[in-house]
Amino acid sequence: MIIPNGKKNAEGSLLIPLGGICAILTIDGKDYEISLPNVLLYEAGQQYTYPITVNRTSVSDPSVIREAVYMGFNGDDGKPLYWSVCNLGASTPEDYGGLYGWGDPTGENTSTNLNDYPSANPPADISGTEYDVVRAMWGNEWRMPSQREFRNLMNSCICEWATQKGISGFLFTSKSNGNKLFLPRTPERVGTEVEWYNLGSSPACDYWTSTLNAKTPERALCFLFAQDDDFLAISTGGYRYEGHPIRPVYSQP
Repeated sequence: MIIPNGKKNAEGSLLIPLGGICAILTIDGKDYEISLPNVLLYEAGQQYTYPITVNRTSVSDPSVIREAVYMGFNGDDGKPLYWSVCNLGASTPEDYGGLYGWGDPTGENTSTNLNDYPSANPPADISGTEYDVVRAMWGNEWRMPSQREFRNLMNSCICEWATQKGISGFLFTSKSNGNKLFLPRTPERVGTEVEWYNLGSSPACDYWTSTLNAKTPERALCFLFAQDDDFLAISTGGYRYEGHPIRPVYSQP
């Protein structure tokens, strides 16, 4: 808390010049300066509470780049595509992070009503739009990958089921530059129920793409992988209200 030029009167109350008080909050290493209400008199011994809302979804610092890796190919926009080394909501590559509904920019909706994701008539692709939870949480530079970008990841890499720090998942090694990307196996969520699932008898999981299933718009396409035979595919997808992990991407400016 910064209180410049504060003085006490004869009764011991603190006198603050108009506009003379602010709070500095440090969140994820970035400082946010919040101006508090202009008050002329603070009574001694009293407690004052002011609600503060910090909307980090609208704050984007282009000088701060989360750790990401270039896997040797361009994104849909024709620019070099960088993949986050962690899932959205995760702090390590092995952590599966959050399980998000498709088209829910809050990342908190657990409704099973399709119209909440994001509407009865969803867009064909939500990457980089107002419905993209990656953009909402990480800023305008980041977004969800499309089904085409996931397909290019499969085609541009050597892909194999692997274990990293005790966590199973898929390891992608770029054929062009040797860079590596690990996607951990994750559970899925329906409503508030979270469970792991198999494809047949094989451990498997789905990652959201940003692309709607055009033939069955109740669903959005998923990137599916399973252990047996190092199986990878773009699947018909989950219902939009299902909770699946997301691997953020950004394009080099």
